[in-house]
Amino acid sequence: MDRQKKSKFWDSFLFNKSIKDEKQEDGITYINLGGENSSERVVQTPQEVLLQRKDENTGEWVTKYKETKIHPKEYRITYGFLNLVKQNVVIFSTWTGNGDFLHYTIIGNFKGKIVELVRSNDPVYNGDIFFEDGKLIQKSANRYSRWTVKNGRLVLIPYRVPKIPSALQIEFYISSNGNINVANNHYTVPVGTVVQFVRSDFNKYPERGFFYQNEQSLDLVEYHPEDTQVFKIVKKGKIDGKIRCNSNFDTEITITIDTV
Repeated sequence: MDRQKKSKFWDSFLFNKSIKDEKQEDGITYINLGGENSSERVVQTPQEVLLQRKDENTGEWVTKYKETKIHPKEYRITYGFLNLVKQNVVIFSTWTGNGDFLHYTIIGNFKGKIVELVRSNDPVYNGDIFFEDGKLIQKSANRYSRWTVKNGRLVLIPYRVPKIPSALQIEFYISSNGNINVANNHYTVPVGTVVQFVRSDFNKYPERGFFYQNEQSLDLVEYHPEDTQVFKIVKKGKIDGKIRCNSNFDTEITITIDTV
C-alpha cells in the first residue's frame, strides 16, 4: 500500500472526520439557532471563529460569540438539533497533536442569547463529536459517551453505539486489568460482508482498544469513514489482525476472517 493510501486509511479509521455542514461559502457556514433561516452564521478568520447574528433593524452581521483558534487552522463546524436542549446547536471542533486530540465547544441559544453550553476541558484522545438521532455522542478511541443532563448540568455518560443490522459483529471485552476476551476469534464469511467490531464493556481503564489489521490484508476491505471499526470485505482472501489494548502486546488477541 502506498503512503497516500495508508494515510487516507488511518485518517478515516481513527479520526472519523466527515463534515456535515448546513451551508458553506468562502469560510462562512450559515446556521439557525432559533432565529429566521440564514440569520446566524459562523465565520472563520486566521485567528478566530466568530458566531454572528444578523441585526433585524440594520441587516448588519453582529458578532455574538468568538473563540480564539488553538492553531491557525480551520475548525470543523457541525450543526444539528439536540433533543437534550430542544434546540439547534453548533459545535466548533479541531484536532491537535498530529490529529490525535479533539477539542470542541458546543454553542446554543439561551433566552435569546447565544451562549457556550459545553467546552471540552481536556483533549479527547482519538476523539470525535457527532449527532445521532438527536443525541450528541462523544467518541474517544472506540469508547463512546452521550451528553445528558444530571442535577441541572450537562454531563457525559457511557453510551453503546447501536449494532449495524446484518453486519458480522465481533464483540470484545476489555477488563479493568487490560485482559481482552472474545467469544470467537475465527470467522468464515462471504465477500461483501460488513464487519463491525464492538467493545462491550464500560470499564474506564484502559480506554483504548482497537483491531489492528495486518497491512497485507488492507486491500481486502473498505473502511466506513462514518463509523468506528467498521469495514466491508471487497476481495476474497484472509484478513488477519489483533485486538490490542494500548501498546500492551501481552494481552492482544488474534482475529482471523476467511472469505469464501
